[in-house]
Amino acid sequence: MKTIKLFTLILVSLYFTACGSQKVQTQNSTSVDDSETFQVPADYKIADCHDLSSEDIYGITTSYYNPLTQQVDLTRTNLRILDWPTEITDSDQYKIEFYIWREDSSGQLSTRSQPVSFMLQNLKSGQYIQTQFNYLSTTAVKKIIADNGLSQTVEAFLKDHKIILLGLEDDQKLYHAATMGVYSNTQSSSNAVKSVSFLLPHIPAHPKIYRAQHVNDSLIQLHPNFDEINAGLTDQQYFDRTEQYCSQFMAN
Repeated sequence: MKTIKLFTLILVSLYFTACGSQKVQTQNSTSVDDSETFQVPADYKIADCHDLSSEDIYGITTSYYNPLTQQVDLTRTNLRILDWPTEITDSDQYKIEFYIWREDSSGQLSTRSQPVSFMLQNLKSGQYIQTQFNYLSTTAVKKIIADNGLSQTVEAFLKDHKIILLGLEDDQKLYHAATMGVYSNTQSSSNAVKSVSFLLPHIPAHPKIYRAQHVNDSLIQLHPNFDEINAGLTDQQYFDRTEQYCSQFMAN
């Protein structure tokens, strides 16, 4: 992970630290330096996979394809956390919630006030945990393990399951990004003790194409290829950069 990308993610995560029970304040849009004119081609590659990363959180997000129709369902997204924050694996005092946000036509940001519901699915067997959740904690995972007659540690369970974020639209308008936040179970504050933000997948692999479709820097700078936006790569090369994450998603 290049330094500039990590720095950008830290800044965006700090901006959305207070995603909890309150809406994120909107901000005026700004634009990334656009001194050159970029012509968006008629056809371009779509990235179905990319990573999310902060100081001690690392994961992969991928597009959700309906298993019956094999068509992409943009109201759902797959998420696998490969490095969980220690607050979740080592403590009963914290929980994880997900919040989704988007820009409007003027580039202002808004966040859904309620956390996202999600499902858990075993990566190997494909079996679902037959409950929808809106948070995860050590205590909650231990209960899932007990209720389903499993004999696993919390870390082993989390490693074996992916998260499927649900309902990623309101009023037939899709959200553009999500924030995973770690919140205290024992304090009433809505501020996250740490967080990481990421774009919802199925986006143009070329960062300049994504920039042409959006206004707000907070979105544009989360693009998985943003740190190479001026590298002069082809659409195929940008696409290949994101494809590595698809393989990593299913790796042990």
